[in-house]
Amino acid sequence: MMKHGAKFACTHAKTVHAGLGQHNLTQDTRGLTPSRIFTCSTARYFSATSLPLNRNRDQEGIHNSGKKLFTPGPLCTSKTVKEAMLLDYGSRDTTFIETVKYIREKLLDVAGVDPSQYTCVPLQGSGTYALEAVISSTVPRQGGKVLVLANGAYGMRVSRICKAHNIDHVLCRFPDEEKVRVEVVEEALKQDTFTNVSIVHCETSSGVINPVEDVGLLLKRYTDATYFVDAMSSFGAIPLDMVACGVDYLVSSANKCIEGIPGFSYVIANREKLFNSKGWSRTLSFDLVEQCEGLDQNGQFRFTPPTHVMLAFKQALIELEQEGGVKGRARRSGYIPREDDRGRLLQDR
Repeated sequence: MMKHGAKFACTHAKTVHAGLGQHNLTQDTRGLTPSRIFTCSTARYFSATSLPLNRNRDQEGIHNSGKKLFTPGPLCTSKTVKEAMLLDYGSRDTTFIETVKYIREKLLDVAGVDPSQYTCVPLQGSGTYALEAVISSTVPRQGGKVLVLANGAYGMRVSRICKAHNIDHVLCRFPDEEKVRVEVVEEALKQDTFTNVSIVHCETSSGVINPVEDVGLLLKRYTDATYFVDAMSSFGAIPLDMVACGVDYLVSSANKCIEGIPGFSYVIANREKLFNSKGWSRTLSFDLVEQCEGLDQNGQFRFTPPTHVMLAFKQALIELEQEGGVKGRARRSGYIPREDDRGRLLQDR
């Protein structure tokens, strides 16, 4: 029996049910009770492009004048992002290759990581494609075991991916309305040995933000396991220090907080960890190392890339920078209070 009512239930994949007993509804990282999480985290933050930046931009038609999307993604996109798709380029055109290079470099800049230590690997397909690429490529074929921390549908998706590839894993399941609890993770690490640990930064199905940094610090104390973060619905709008958190792999997609068009996803990967996993991939299309090697060698995808979507994403990255980067977008979403000209926080959220 684990602490705080958490317990192991042995099935095909071992499952830890955490916190299924009586609970006191405590405040989350932003001082919001679980009943308010969806309103403030999902409706305000995910639909950031639904809220006009200012009257002038709205009058210029940069944002949609019709239907507003209040979803975790796809989001409303600017007129200029849409217009970027009006040009046709082949996958081997110099202009397109330069676009891919720009995107890879700029995403490392957004992540705040050193290009000598990390690399960016874009992949055709939705965010789940990148999730599967990381899991199927970076878990050792011999002796690999994943600790899956899940408090919603997208954490559970990682478990499904592990099952599909017959990868040994332990599912540590938390209630959907609660954060992953560090003390339960610690107990799991004491009871078993893992080569990989996965967590969702912002659980898309609820908006709950998980303690990625606390879990990362815990891993440093107990294990050298590879740390994988699904930042699908947070990257680009909720600050996360990958280095401080010890994150080895971070995944997101074009159509989330950076406000691009659906069609590709990307992995920010620790170079050493990535290339040490060469030969572990269980698939051809999702082979993360081969995808990266191909891009590094000639700037090209191994298979047909979504050219128009990537052109749009380059423009979306430019607009992210114009808005003030991650902090600027976070302020628009209401996640970070604005500052006055002296750097003092303004409580006008």
